[in-house]
Amino acid sequence: MRFALTAVVVIGLVTAVLVYPRDAVPSAPALPLDQQRVVYVTDDFAIVTKRADGTGRDRIVGGSVPTGGVQAQPLAQQSATYSWPTWSSDGSQLVVSRVPGPGRSSAALMLMKPPSAVESALHTTRRGGLDRVADGAPHYPLWSPDGHRLALVAPNRQSTALLLTEASLDGGDADVIAGGAPLHIAWSPDSKLLAIHHQRSLIIRDAAGELFDTGRPSVRYRVPSFSADGVSLAYVADVDGVSRMVVRELRTGDERSFGEVPVDAVFAWSPTDGEALAIALRPDSRSSVYEGLTILDTATGDEQVLYEGRTFAFWWSPDGATLAVVGAGPDGFLWEGVDVGSGTVTTLAEFIPTTDFLTYLQFFDQFARSHQVWSAGSTALVFAGQMVEDRRADGVDRAWVLDATGKGNHVPLGNARAAFFVPVGDS
Repeated sequence: MRFALTAVVVIGLVTAVLVYPRDAVPSAPALPLDQQRVVYVTDDFAIVTKRADGTGRDRIVGGSVPTGGVQAQPLAQQSATYSWPTWSSDGSQLVVSRVPGPGRSSAALMLMKPPSAVESALHTTRRGGLDRVADGAPHYPLWSPDGHRLALVAPNRQSTALLLTEASLDGGDADVIAGGAPLHIAWSPDSKLLAIHHQRSLIIRDAAGELFDTGRPSVRYRVPSFSADGVSLAYVADVDGVSRMVVRELRTGDERSFGEVPVDAVFAWSPTDGEALAIALRPDSRSSVYEGLTILDTATGDEQVLYEGRTFAFWWSPDGATLAVVGAGPDGFLWEGVDVGSGTVTTLAEFIPTTDFLTYLQFFDQFARSHQVWSAGSTALVFAGQMVEDRRADGVDRAWVLDATGKGNHVPLGNARAAFFVPVGDS
């Protein structure tokens, strides 16, 4: 399935300040793996961190031990469950979903600043017909890259519809942006723009809160994607009657379109190359998975078919050298590492995901922006579930740190429902 360059269109709707010059993408800070922490949700819904080597366990909130929590509600605090820990990029702030929330709310998004366990509610949901954004996920929060803003998709207070808001971090009223599902979002690298795929429409919200409709409707993708250098935005749009991948240069509004998207596409920019876009297509509407993985050079239209199997999810390593792919195995899912330069595929493990990690996989292009599976040094991956080879032994779901080179050992951290790397600012 080819993605050759097919058209150039100029639509000057949004002008953005460039974050970095082209080809000057900043690299992620490296950190020795034994110093990086993993956050995971235990089997009794506590939020815990450990170093990636399995040492240094710290409980943040929840579980069977009373915590600082919401001081006015100590009894409710002890019976609350916590899930989906989401860190700001510098690791200084954390939001978690709590069920039930304080008062009479069915759920709440709580803001914390570890190591303090004191919580404050950013959003509460009443009991009603709609109580979550996805299976097991009451909220979807997304921190801006600078950590100063928080976009939030959650049920409205009456639990009748989904809303996209910008949460107030100082106790004020949230700024309502859009209502009605589906809602998918992405921040620009400089935190000034929020791209919103709301139902069919692609909308850009600027730093002043103004909304601009790009006039590029499509249902054949979920999440728009800003390039790591802040120059371009990728999405799917109708071009001359055909759904195609489109890349818009934000400064000029120029568009380049590529190939055809027969059913839908998922895509992600390289974190180190502002012109390399990884794309997976679902060519058949009867299929629930994507087929293969292609790297598109958006400057030339050249393609590199990197992976040819069934593709459930993929993530670039922070150094841009490897793509982690979740593919299909004989008895479960496969973790595979694909070298971007050579195309060499290394099978790392066969696994069965937890319910929460399965939800993550189903919406991986959205969750990848908020929950990290790669270590900062691009040497390890983390997930929650069971290794197929261990499944018959005890059937216990654990947090696992996988050696991404295929040469080292995999490290179990503890019984878990979900697990992610903590941003290196909290190391």
